[in-house]
Amino acid sequence: MVPRLATLAAGLRRDGVRQAAYALLILRVVEGLAAWVLFNEVFLAHVRHPYPWLVHVAFLLYFAVNLFVALRYHAGEVSLPLVALDLLGNLLPLSLVIAASGGIASPILLLLLLKMFAYAFIFGPECGVASIAIGAGSLTLVAAGHAFGLQAFVPISVYACWC
Repeated sequence: MVPRLATLAAGLRRDGVRQAAYALLILRVVEGLAAWVLFNEVFLAHVRHPYPWLVHVAFLLYFAVNLFVALRYHAGEVSLPLVALDLLGNLLPLSLVIAASGGIASPILLLLLLKMFAYAFIFGPECGVASIAIGAGSLTLVAAGHAFGLQAFVPISVYACWC
């Protein structure tokens, strides 16, 4: 169950988020670049992707949101709408990349799991529950799409070439 908004706002570790803003930005940029390089060098190298621009736009959106929220956090503006933008701007683009790179079998899923649990440590347990709910919901949509016959942009058979 996702916590109520008042509980989520009260549980934010505002001072800890402000202090960790730039370190968090560096970590997120490294994670995003790792996922982008993995997608480009492994998945696009073996399969002709029908919509590569969609994944690239998701990564650019991911970097823009992370820069914006890191600057706001460092300035001391830690609010519930900003944290919601942070959650959605970090978890949903990576979910799109997971869907585009083999679905639930994608190794980029590990980065998403790392992000979901990092919210609990840095932002507070209530925010961690919200991040797990958003991440689990997006992964459920990816799995449901695969179950209903919507193939991932890059099929799982690419992993046989990669391994």
